[in-house]
Amino acid sequence: MQRMRPALLSTLIVSAVLAAGGIALFAITSRMPVSFGFVAYGPLTGSLFAPDGFIVLTTPAIIAAVIAVVGAVGFVGAAGFAIGHGRSQGPAE
Repeated sequence: MQRMRPALLSTLIVSAVLAAGGIALFAITSRMPVSFGFVAYGPLTGSLFAPDGFIVLTTPAIIAAVIAVVGAVGFVGAAGFAIGHGRSQGPAE
């Protein structure tokens, strides 16, 4: 069994941390209450909308989703490279 290159190992670790962190951030930011624009009725001006059953995509949630996708793509790409690099270079059968 061949040893994994340090650069490849660090890419796998960083990508896995990015993916897990992005998923955690998305879970946190998508459940936060959000406020929408102007409300003409006085008592409702300070109220916040807490989504029940659906997710309102805010800028932090979109950024978290992008971080998760970049981490997942990096992890899958590095894992595929590691698997492909570990195979023999003999003729195809």
